Amino acid sequence: MAAGEVNSGEFRLEIIPGNEFVDFPPGPSLLEVLRKSRSGREMAAPCGGKGTCGKCRVRILSGDCREPGPEEKQSLSEQELKSGMRLACRLFPSGDLTVELQSSGEAAVLVSPVAFGGVVSPLVRKQMILLEERDGKSQLNLFDQVRKVSGIEDMVFSGSAADSLSRLVQLRERRVTLILDGNRVLDIESGDTSAALWSFAVDIGTTSVVVSLVDASSGKEIDRRAGLNRQGIYGADVITRISHAADSVEGLKELQDSITLQIGEMMEDLCIKNGIRPEKVNSCVLAGNTSMLHLFAGVYPLGIAQTPYVPVFTEALHFAEGTGPLGSSPFGKMVTRLVPGRSAYIGADITVGIAAVGMDMQEETALFVDIGTNGEIVLGSRDALVSCATAAGPAFEGAHIACGTGSIAGAVYSVVFEADTGRLKTGCIGGGAPSGICGSGIVDIAALLVREGLVDGKGRFLAVDKLSSSTGDELKSRRTTIDGEEVFLLSPASESAHGSPVYFSQKDLREVQLAKGAVAAGIETLLNCRNMAVTDVEMVYLAGGFGSALDPESAFQIGLLPAELKGRVIPSGNTSQRGAVYYTLSGDFRRRTGKLRESLDYLELSFDKGFSRRLMAHMYFDIPRGI
Repeated sequence: MAAGEVNSGEFRLEIIPGNEFVDFPPGPSLLEVLRKSRSGREMAAPCGGKGTCGKCRVRILSGDCREPGPEEKQSLSEQELKSGMRLACRLFPSGDLTVELQSSGEAAVLVSPVAFGGVVSPLVRKQMILLEERDGKSQLNLFDQVRKVSGIEDMVFSGSAADSLSRLVQLRERRVTLILDGNRVLDIESGDTSAALWSFAVDIGTTSVVVSLVDASSGKEIDRRAGLNRQGIYGADVITRISHAADSVEGLKELQDSITLQIGEMMEDLCIKNGIRPEKVNSCVLAGNTSMLHLFAGVYPLGIAQTPYVPVFTEALHFAEGTGPLGSSPFGKMVTRLVPGRSAYIGADITVGIAAVGMDMQEETALFVDIGTNGEIVLGSRDALVSCATAAGPAFEGAHIACGTGSIAGAVYSVVFEADTGRLKTGCIGGGAPSGICGSGIVDIAALLVREGLVDGKGRFLAVDKLSSSTGDELKSRRTTIDGEEVFLLSPASESAHGSPVYFSQKDLREVQLAKGAVAAGIETLLNCRNMAVTDVEMVYLAGGFGSALDPESAFQIGLLPAELKGRVIPSGNTSQRGAVYYTLSGDFRRRTGKLRESLDYLELSFDKGFSRRLMAHMYFDIPRGI
């Protein structure tokens, strides 16, 4: 709403930057109000508004609000509170407010160009035909004429195709192009337009979203857009978002609208940049975990969060043109297809990921590890594949880390201690001052603490006077206390991007231990169920943005991956997005993915008696071994 418009509610919120005004009634938290605004949709609220993560920070510039509660006093320093900083989820306005949103930074999602080298057989295809001349001799109706000329006897026609055919014949057009989804004619275009066949391939990750524009006639990815998933304002992990969907009548629609609006905007941006009219895009393929696809489709995913973890669907969902979540958008002529998954926690992102790296066709035994907000693991070869999923990702995605953040500008992604110079070097996305720590940086810090002896084998921070004499002076100087908590300081407040210190705490390390223990225990459990040893694994595909940015040496150091796999790791990038592109372009790939859904075994770790024991064992760190 623009300034000066009539206030329809009792209170008015002014949001800076953006010069946005929002009217709202008394009662809801500031976070709930911001969720309905244009400016607030990029905010992160990993805990879903429960007051436990301390990430939904805003600065109050003016207005009436209540005194900070205990959660705010615990998450924010005295200096931050004095400067007007508050938690949006714990602030319940009692009057008009002016707030300044804290910049979330520009998303820096790693996406590699997709190259497809197979035979192109797109999901939606085009066929040019030459209609018979109107000489008055043929008694075939127009549909039958098209069937005869095209050679597709069981062809069926949409209403749009019937209307277009009638108009083209009246204009005496003979050379026309059929747009086909299987044997169904979606539309008919004048002339030979078979070279202009466009599709979108989308990966809906819990943390990030990637949209590719694909030339489905040549098999080339033309362009792409990537960004953080806007559903993050409702929670960082799928369980928190599922809870939001169940908490109110509006919850599911809010989550669906959030993701469909974001995808639609990314699609429009791609079309504008590449000079393509939205109505000329013929198909859209979407991959993602099972929860994300349920939320996109507007289907309640409650069964995914409750024993025995049964989703509503895992097979491919097909939305005809003009229908489905994107049907009323400018892309209403698209056919939309959701890729099939395997189970509640082994979704379409994993089935297409396995197929994309070719694991289902290779003789060698491999591990496929995708560590996002969950950790999905697949073991095997073309002979047999078994999978499991662990609740590992929130720590590696930064959600449960005090200074954790997603892959945005300013995030610390690399931490290296140079023993010869005694200096600690940090790498930030985009350069400049640090604003937080993303997943790869979190693992680097944990590995540094273990390797340099700043923590013991149980993960306890050692007091400075207990550190070895060989521990570098700079490392010792960074061991300090903030708000009574033992921390390793990366950047003092005076050198950070936001005026607050960036650090890694004892509590943060415990979160990493839980996450790395879950992944390591999942790997060991899969090996055990197949009576295999780690040495039987010949290669490890590390998938996802986090896996691609991860330093394998750091992963080995903390025990995230077994040390026996050194030299066998293959960073594989965003295999879900790559698989979505392949699914768009290749009939063979679509058949392989469908077969994977049927043949992939799934092991539910919560039902495995040995998993809990392995998890506890893998939470510990080995004595530093100089890996």
